[in-house]
Amino acid sequence: MSARAPCIPWHRTQVYQAHASHLPGLPQTDRPVCGYCDGKDTTRLARTAAPDSREAAHLASVVEVYTCSACGAETRFPRYNDPLKLLETRRGRCGEWANAFALCCAAAGLRARQALDWTDHVWAEVFLPLRAGEAPGRWVHADPCEAAMDTPLLYEAGWGKRLSYVIAVDENGVVDVSCRYARDWEAMKARRVLVDADWLKEYLAHTTAQLRSHLSADQLAELAARDAADAARDPNPVPTRQRLPGRQSGSETWVASRGEGGGNKAGAADEGPAAAGPPLVRYRLAGDEGVAARLPGRLTGGAVRASGQNGEAEGAVRALDGDPATKWLDFGGGALGAVPWLEYRVRGGAGKAGVEVARYVLTAGNDAPARDPKAVALEGQRPGSSEWVTLDEREGLCFPERGSALSFDLPTESCFPCVAFRLRILELLDRAAAGAVQLACWDLYVAQ
Repeated sequence: MSARAPCIPWHRTQVYQAHASHLPGLPQTDRPVCGYCDGKDTTRLARTAAPDSREAAHLASVVEVYTCSACGAETRFPRYNDPLKLLETRRGRCGEWANAFALCCAAAGLRARQALDWTDHVWAEVFLPLRAGEAPGRWVHADPCEAAMDTPLLYEAGWGKRLSYVIAVDENGVVDVSCRYARDWEAMKARRVLVDADWLKEYLAHTTAQLRSHLSADQLAELAARDAADAARDPNPVPTRQRLPGRQSGSETWVASRGEGGGNKAGAADEGPAAAGPPLVRYRLAGDEGVAARLPGRLTGGAVRASGQNGEAEGAVRALDGDPATKWLDFGGGALGAVPWLEYRVRGGAGKAGVEVARYVLTAGNDAPARDPKAVALEGQRPGSSEWVTLDEREGLCFPERGSALSFDLPTESCFPCVAFRLRILELLDRAAAGAVQLACWDLYVAQ
């Protein structure tokens, strides 16, 4: 395995461009350079678009369209899935890295597959034979984006993530490998609430059988032997005293906003299972008292909670801080059938009598338009009641660009005192592509 490990940093530094401005010699491509004036830090994501015929020919699933603040031109950033095209463009994010790396492994005679983390990352696994005479080998973690190999605890013990689902995919199967990346498997199982565990196991087995339906008996026997050997190994990663780093790919500001820096630049040693944090449904002080000076009339001083969140860095309080550069992000809210929500409870003297809200404003997140709310319902709770009453409903929401705001006035009959307000996200702009729900700001304005 050690003989092959150097291919990881080689791939990162020689083959592909990172989306990290702080990696030596690797230009940032999370926001592409303007194709007209070559502005490096002037582009902002405006919208997503369908691929044209040339882009579709290279398996682009979606195209991100960026507007340049310097010249006003638009630059298209196709998210290609054709690994040969990716080796030509040499730019992208973790998904493109894993895709191109898998092709390089295939060219070297190694089997590789992609591992999709439901909390927003993609890496690879490489099947490596054991010592001579020992068969058939094992799947090994390999993250070309991070130049990391055989460090499965990198994400939970290093980055500080709390994983839920990690699904490995190649042309011969789809496998749930989540437990291999769990610092605490019991804690991870408590977060795996999107689908029934038995249903997921049966569905993945059925999909794998379909993918293998065209193979010969010898090929099936070889894969079955590998599957059996893989299933027989201890699924839990071995705790390590090695200090695992926070995320290296991505600008420092971006990494910090996602809470994936690991708490210190040197990294953190794995101390075993992490203590479980408080349930997300508990209230937190919004800490938004200073927002009123910038946004006169905005309701402040309350407490907030949400259906879920992506750590503290993208927690519920971020939707109430009045800053369009931060956001609330809930990966569970992107699941099929999910109805994510934000709740704001009035405190102090008004917490008993309630306040009247006449208007609310929603601000789009900084990326991934598919995660934008498309339909919402604003609800209120009267003093002395636990019942939620619908105050306003909106459909067909469409934010014109990233960071833009939509303002809605409440009907006159909905302007009555409430002690709590809840925003329910009924639909997303593109749930199939979203994987999460996000909102930069949710501002409630008191009736004058």
